[in-house]
Order: sequence, then structure tokens, then C-alpha cells
Amino acid sequence: MDEFLEVYQKKALIFVFICLKETSESGHPTAGKPIGSLNMTPPSLESKEDHRSTSFAIWLSEEYRGKGYGAEATKWAVDWAFNYTGVHRIELWFQLQRGSDKALGKDWVQVGRPEA
Repeated sequence: MDEFLEVYQKKALIFVFICLKETSESGHPTAGKPIGSLNMTPPSLESKEDHRSTSFAIWLSEEYRGKGYGAEATKWAVDWAFNYTGVHRIELWFQLQRGSDKALGKDWVQVGRPEA
């Protein structure tokens, strides 16, 4: 696991754990139990520097799928990528295996639409 994390920390545009939100004793929000992760590749890893494209991957523990955690994390990641890194395009690759995977595809289309 340490080797895996080291590779992503050095090579990913971003790699974060998705955690449940908890409240500290002082009443401030804090990260709780990790339930998944997401990452984006830097454009240089895929020779896409000219059009500044990144690939996006997300994983959630099965018991937390279909409950909105993936949609929330995806919206945050897309906002972060477009507003803070200068990418022009984000590609999502996933396999349709379960109902929640289909929901991810639907959420992805919704996230990519401009506000009306």
C-alpha cells in the first residue's frame, strides 16, 4: 500500500481519499473514515499537454455506492480541475457493472453541463 501511495503522490495531478464527514469535539468538521479515493492524471502522462486534458478515476467502497458520495466527490474534483489547474477537458473511464456505476455516468453528464 505504501508503494502504491508513493507512486500516486508523485505522478498524479491529484490523489485524495474520500472520507465521511465527522465533527470534532470542538464542533468543527473533520475527515472521518476513508470510504474511497479519486485521482486525475497530469496531462504530461498521456501526451495531452497541448489541449490540457486529464483522465479521472474514482473508487468507492461498495457499501457507500449509490448514496451520493461519488457525485459529491466528482463535482468537487471537476470544479477543482477546471478552476485551479487550467485543464480544458476531463475524461472519465469506468465499467458498467452495477446500478451505481450507471448512476455515476448519469452524474458525470450532469456535472459537465453548463449552468442554465
